Amino acid sequence: MFFSNKKQIDLIDCIIIEVSGMRFRHEYSILQKEDTAEVTRYEIKIRDGRDVKERDGSAEVSAAEILELCKNCDIVKWDGFHGAHPKNVSDGIMFRFKASVNNGEFQIHADGSENFPKHYKEFMSALDEYIRGQQA
Repeated sequence: MFFSNKKQIDLIDCIIIEVSGMRFRHEYSILQKEDTAEVTRYEIKIRDGRDVKERDGSAEVSAAEILELCKNCDIVKWDGFHGAHPKNVSDGIMFRFKASVNNGEFQIHADGSENFPKHYKEFMSALDEYIRGQQA
């Protein structure tokens, strides 16, 4: 089910994005805290047969900037997106996107395998840029 253009994000409760490829697994989280949002990237490693999350970087960004990114990338339209793996493509990046917004008013779910919703790559590039900016 896709949301109409009338749905608007005013507050981010939590966004979790899992991204994996042949040689890596990452999890990104975005948590809004009043006027700021914490953007964190974790690397998922296997230790003793179990998944272990290690913080790989984080940034504190204004809540207004994160909301603007979400609106510009139109993440409300991502809800229900399922990007099936393209035929004859043997490798690729998989993602799973989960968001709770507006104090739990609605949820956004999307996933795909080397097939992404419109503006996904811009959204992820912005998150990485925020984190890189804090690590300098």
